[in-house]
Amino acid sequence: MAVLALTTDYRLSGPTGTPDEWLGRDHDVETIVYLFVQRSPTSNPRDSKWSIAWPVGGLTDHQMTAWRHIQLEVCPFLVDLEEPARYDYHGPITKTGFTLPVKRFMLVNTTLATRKRIERLACDTGAMLACSERAPQNGQEWIKQLMDSMVAVGLMPASKRDRVVEEASSV
Repeated sequence: MAVLALTTDYRLSGPTGTPDEWLGRDHDVETIVYLFVQRSPTSNPRDSKWSIAWPVGGLTDHQMTAWRHIQLEVCPFLVDLEEPARYDYHGPITKTGFTLPVKRFMLVNTTLATRKRIERLACDTGAMLACSERAPQNGQEWIKQLMDSMVAVGLMPASKRDRVVEEASSV
């Protein structure tokens, strides 16, 4: 526990994808789902980290204590250190704080059932990607694929996705 105390700017859920209910329970209330864009220190929009996130922890906006994120995480190779890092989705992550400023783009107002559906869509979106020009470590392309899936099943309109992606691509 002492090691975790040194890195408490965010806390992760387990690799099984079980949310950290003790950090912020996702109650059955309507809440907004956002695209979060965390600006890169390089100031290059291509290097910004993207995630889909919503507030959790309370029954009203004022009671929310954390954010549930859907994003890619690094999976380093332990056998061959010369191989590029790979990225995968292991389930939602609950964070209680941020180390860098984040810009939010509203995607859709949702119920708990809809947020659970977004989590399932994320599991179905192929995520094991090598870090390359096509699939940078920030997960932008994967988040775009997830938003495409959200449009395909009717969770958000294509025009909203297109507008948000265009705006977020310049952050």
